[in-house]
Amino acid sequence: MNTNAIRNKGGRPPFGGSPEAAAADRECRRNEYVDLRQKLAMSPAALARLLGLSVGTVRRLPAWSDPAFAPTNATLALMRAELVRRARATIEEAELRAEIEAELAVHEARWHVEKYDADIANLDDAA
Repeated sequence: MNTNAIRNKGGRPPFGGSPEAAAADRECRRNEYVDLRQKLAMSPAALARLLGLSVGTVRRLPAWSDPAFAPTNATLALMRAELVRRARATIEEAELRAEIEAELAVHEARWHVEKYDADIANLDDAA
């Protein structure tokens, strides 16, 4: 058993890759975590509930100063799924709002036609 690989958590490469590749992967995951967290705009407590992590861990992430600690791919996948769920809800809400506004515009136009059409007919009769 390679005890050096176990002790050196920060540089232990995934599947026999180089330590530099492992570091680059962690850096990429940290950057994606920062981007997703900014887009989600959730409190640390709400994000911790979503991810199933402790609030302390969420506050610690993206862990720029810890070479052995970075968000996992599963954490990032949960954050992406929440972002997609919110986007779909926003789209549905926008479509529903557009449909309601279109119906209101039609009803308002009909009301104007009914109200003012009678007034025009009265003017024609008076003339």
